[in-house]
Amino acid sequence: MSNRLTTAAEHYLADLQRIRASGGATGERLVYTPLANLLNAVGGLLRPKVFCVGELADQGAGHPDFGLYTARQTARRIAAILSLR
Repeated sequence: MSNRLTTAAEHYLADLQRIRASGGATGERLVYTPLANLLNAVGGLLRPKVFCVGELADQGAGHPDFGLYTARQTARRIAAILSLR
């Protein structure tokens, strides 16, 4: 597991370096995609597995940058959506 964590962190840092070197990114959001990838890589090692969703809908306190969900949480939401059809 530690090798996979190290690899995920190395990919994250390499992505940040590549984005910065491009000169085309600005502000805080330049790290969002690499951070989501890192969170998904780490979340894939957890039990239960966790995945990252970026740019969430307003939950009453603004728009969170990310949310972390398990497959069980997603399955319940999908079932609820399908029952409305």
